[in-house]
Amino acid sequence: MALVIASLASTFCVKPVSAGDIDILKTGDYEDTSFAEPHKITELSLVTEDGVDLADFSDVKWNVVFVPVEDEIWPDYLQEVLAEEVAGYSVDVPINEHTHLFSHTFTLPGNYKVSAIGSKPARRMSRQMKYQKEKSIKALKAKQTKVPKQTKAPKETKAPKQTKAPKETKAPKCEKTGSCDENNLLELASSNIRVRYARRDVIDLSPSDWDKYVEAVWTLKELSSEEGQRRFDCPNFYNIDVFTAMHGSLDHESRCNQNHMSLMQESAHHAWMTLLEKSLQCVHASIAMPFYNVAKDKRKYFDPTIGAKSMLDSPIFGPDYYGGGSANFDDRDDLYDPYYVEDGRFANFPLRQNRTELCDESKGLFDDDTYIPLCKSILEEGAYKGWRNNDPTKSGLSVHEPRDDDSYKYVSARRWYIYGDAGDNFLPNIVPSHEMINAMTSTRDVTEQFQYVSTTTIHGYAHKFMSGMWGGGIDENTQIPQSSVLNKGVPILETFRRGSGLLVAFAWTDELSTRQAGCYQCTKEGCTVNGQIAMEKNCYNINNGFAVPQNRKQPVWSEYAVEGNLWYSYLEQMNQGSWMKFALYGYGTYHANTGTFGRHEWANQDPLFYVHHAFTFLLNDFGFSKLVEERGEVPPLYGSDRVLEARGVPECPGQNPKDVTVYKNIVRYKTGQEVGEYQTWEHMLDMWSVGRRDYEWVINDEFITNYDETIRYDDSCADGCIDEAKIILIAYNGIDITPEEMCQDFVEKLQNSNSITKEEACAYKLKDIPAFGLPFLPSYFDLFSYSCKKTCGFCRNTCGDIE
Repeated sequence: MALVIASLASTFCVKPVSAGDIDILKTGDYEDTSFAEPHKITELSLVTEDGVDLADFSDVKWNVVFVPVEDEIWPDYLQEVLAEEVAGYSVDVPINEHTHLFSHTFTLPGNYKVSAIGSKPARRMSRQMKYQKEKSIKALKAKQTKVPKQTKAPKETKAPKQTKAPKETKAPKCEKTGSCDENNLLELASSNIRVRYARRDVIDLSPSDWDKYVEAVWTLKELSSEEGQRRFDCPNFYNIDVFTAMHGSLDHESRCNQNHMSLMQESAHHAWMTLLEKSLQCVHASIAMPFYNVAKDKRKYFDPTIGAKSMLDSPIFGPDYYGGGSANFDDRDDLYDPYYVEDGRFANFPLRQNRTELCDESKGLFDDDTYIPLCKSILEEGAYKGWRNNDPTKSGLSVHEPRDDDSYKYVSARRWYIYGDAGDNFLPNIVPSHEMINAMTSTRDVTEQFQYVSTTTIHGYAHKFMSGMWGGGIDENTQIPQSSVLNKGVPILETFRRGSGLLVAFAWTDELSTRQAGCYQCTKEGCTVNGQIAMEKNCYNINNGFAVPQNRKQPVWSEYAVEGNLWYSYLEQMNQGSWMKFALYGYGTYHANTGTFGRHEWANQDPLFYVHHAFTFLLNDFGFSKLVEERGEVPPLYGSDRVLEARGVPECPGQNPKDVTVYKNIVRYKTGQEVGEYQTWEHMLDMWSVGRRDYEWVINDEFITNYDETIRYDDSCADGCIDEAKIILIAYNGIDITPEEMCQDFVEKLQNSNSITKEEACAYKLKDIPAFGLPFLPSYFDLFSYSCKKTCGFCRNTCGDIE
């Protein structure tokens, strides 16, 4: 590349003296940006320094050359484009006084060398020359009209010398000899222009960019993979339902879930959504993955006196964006109304009505001999027991829940609705706020940060509030049966209103592995235990009369679930948690009716899924940057390898930072790697690091980027690092103290009774505290990261001085 630039300099006889700046005025519809965007017209401005007058030049030649990173290998389908961009462009543009403008459309993400070369005509006279010439002409005229003695011109004005062109205006030597005359061509400025796809908040997209994104999503829905690849001559085009199949099928890979419930969960979602982003770019090449900043909306719109419904004031849930808001919030007379989203830009977004041929449409994304059989086993051949209808020719990607069989034609949702006002007390502690995001960045290492991002607080809330929860045979009069261990005779909705813990347990613990295993089945009236499967797998410990389970490995287990890793934690939590939901809390087989964006692996049929998850990637990257700034970690692993080594227990195969993943062609390969091979997380994280990534997050939210100066000391600050006293509040039933006071008291008593330090007390799993008497609890329930985050120091206070 250095030779290419040197060759251009030699050809144009450039004197390499920069005398100004090249600024980006605008890229596409956006001003005040520090980088250009691919496939958008970018306006560049040349501003010269004092002493350089563009009026002295006839034109400016703009040279644009792409400078690829030396060790990166570009894919075959881009090789021709890459060659053109590396060869560069040279464009002559007329002068426009002191500020010179140039418009260019950059094609590739990366770095471009842009230089502006001023050209002076070889025989163009300077102002001084013009003055001397005029003086000489006057002298000659005087000589012709006056007496010789008086008209004799002074030596310095003799005609021969006065009329010769000064040296500096001769034709440049480079025209004859190849050397450069310093006054012929001058490099006025040279800059490195960063070109990146701009990932913006949906609400910040220009109308034109939003229209393109919407059109592209609809196009991916309407065309098959083959049709799209042929129409757009783009190998990256895949039907959008391919990504739903991918999201769900890889949950059931033979070793363990390759998309969820392990350390690399958010990176896995980032990987396959990068494939989606590339598909969208087949339709409009300038598209980048947008995100939905719910924290910004929560701060602006949430009114606790109104409740969750106040969030519908955000335009995101109105007709210009995703819909499903005010029109779907209030109850309707028909108990089985599907609440289709009939407004917004994705109104009546159709759901697939069968599961056949979808796996074949995925050809080329993975190793076809491995992935397609896995996909077919899940979608078509019965390995997955959660389908509402086992016939893949007559049912789409719909699962067991209390809904009518005819309610799966379009995307449905009741945004922000959870059983009327039951979600009002739930929302503040689980929907991300700026304070909660700051609390996430205060954790000690990347694994603790993962716990914040991947669980209910940042990732999981949307699977409840964006889909909604209603029906399922539950109303204000529905009571917990007398056979329950806890809450006998208490209305179910009343338990939801008491705190977030029980609502989370109801919403999640019986919606994942137990449904996948087929432990229950549903009609529109409600759900019942699937007796045959339940007894085969001992769902809810049915074979022991629903007594406290002694075997933590039923109904679902994996040989790669090792105590200490997150895969173990998840399976144990679902096994024990589903029994707790069923028998301990007394919810039995009650399940909520939900919209398309529910708590299952097929939730990305709702287009809102994608912008929500993109926000989790943003926060993941933002958290990485804080680990670098405040903890001294370095990319690409940010200390994850060191933390896992200290833990002594690896994640399940495919989910460790240096493991080979199930993904390929997510990012560019490097020299020494085989193009098309499965990529490692370490490599992908490296290519997503700040210096190499093809994208840039445009965070138009100073409450995230400048938290300490905007929120920390503001009267509106509500601490994002809090104690919820989950589970341990049972020990304080009837005592009027705050959750923080409960945690402080509980930890202090644990210290005193065991003569241990506070740190040792906080490390306790709740199941391992004999005096507490709850040995059946999942290991996930601890003091440090679950019940008493603030007291135990899992996060730092986010308001006022840091304690």
